[in-house]
Amino acid sequence: MRKSNLKYADPYFHLAEYYGTMMSYVNYSKWAKYILRIVENADIKKGIIIDLSFGTGLFWKHWHNPDLKGIGADISLPMLRQYKNVKTVGIRKLVNNDICNIAFKDNTADVMLSLYDSINYLNTRFKLRAMFSDINRVLKPGGYFIFDMVTRRLCEKYFSNYQDVIKVGDAEIIRKSVYNPAKSLQFNHFMIKKNGVLLKERHIQKIYTIAEMQQEIEKANLHILYAYHGLGFRKPSEKSERIHFVCKKLLE
Repeated sequence: MRKSNLKYADPYFHLAEYYGTMMSYVNYSKWAKYILRIVENADIKKGIIIDLSFGTGLFWKHWHNPDLKGIGADISLPMLRQYKNVKTVGIRKLVNNDICNIAFKDNTADVMLSLYDSINYLNTRFKLRAMFSDINRVLKPGGYFIFDMVTRRLCEKYFSNYQDVIKVGDAEIIRKSVYNPAKSLQFNHFMIKKNGVLLKERHIQKIYTIAEMQQEIEKANLHILYAYHGLGFRKPSEKSERIHFVCKKLLE
């Protein structure tokens, strides 16, 4: 096989083209209804909602709140370019954006989102701190930031030594996952074989404890209203596989 790219590309540089098929198992409808319920419980009737991990916009196919005007933001330009293949409503514009240096003015958003463990891609506390600080800046007073993270439990249970092969058209995608408990790092290696060419990506995620995440949220002067187990409303623990946080910027 001819190797055209021996180095690892940035996350989703190559995978963007296949992302929709790879994520076909995800129940985006259930997830959208869950986030919408959180927003409704916060009594947010209308305004601007910025999705900081917009990706290709698959989540937004199932979002039904026309009074909240959506803006899709993502650091991956190849992912944003795939949005043309996804039919959604309510998205005003797309922005190529670094979540640690958010490209929006102060006091812009009523709600901000970061879903599907995108937070875990911030694999240092410094990056995490920079993101929360900028979220505080961009949120309007009283605005909400809703995000999720995966835990050590999920990584150890499913991805400590995992391999899978996915066929997408004439491409073969090989995923190898390794979890390093000593460093709390999840490594996901992807190899894409197509037409005799081998392309590679490496994704590194930091797995934070609940306490570590709470510390960084509080340092940014955001208030944690709720933390939820999975896609429910029970209190989470380190045995939870996914945790949602609902944070609020306090009124000035």
